[in-house]
Amino acid sequence: MQHPMDDVTYSVSDAGRLARFDRSQPIDLGLFDDDAFHGRLLCLDANQSIGVHIHEHKDEVFDVVRGEGTIIVGDQRIAAGPGVCVFVPAGVPHGLRSHAETWVLRETVYERVYFRRSLTLLGKALHKRLKRLGK
Repeated sequence: MQHPMDDVTYSVSDAGRLARFDRSQPIDLGLFDDDAFHGRLLCLDANQSIGVHIHEHKDEVFDVVRGEGTIIVGDQRIAAGPGVCVFVPAGVPHGLRSHAETWVLRETVYERVYFRRSLTLLGKALHKRLKRLGK
């Protein structure tokens, strides 16, 4: 749920209420989305996985909300239950595998901003400021 506060928007999410599962594939739900900072809720049914992959320009943090699973980072396998938090820097292979129960993780993503992206962000910021001045 997003809440406007003057010209700032903040977000409040209840992972327990939002979590849902599909036996055929993991569910990926948006929690918040800002220019280069994103929050997702990953819901894996029993014995589901997200294969090992790499994000060249994204740092990620995985926080386990509920259930048990394995977070693969490089050649390490990390047993991850509620309260476990794992940081995966850009360029590092990683994947997820739930165990015999449902597994819910909050994924927070920071996209590294490069020149082209910075121009887009600058344009958005200018547009926002001009709208404020027009009020």
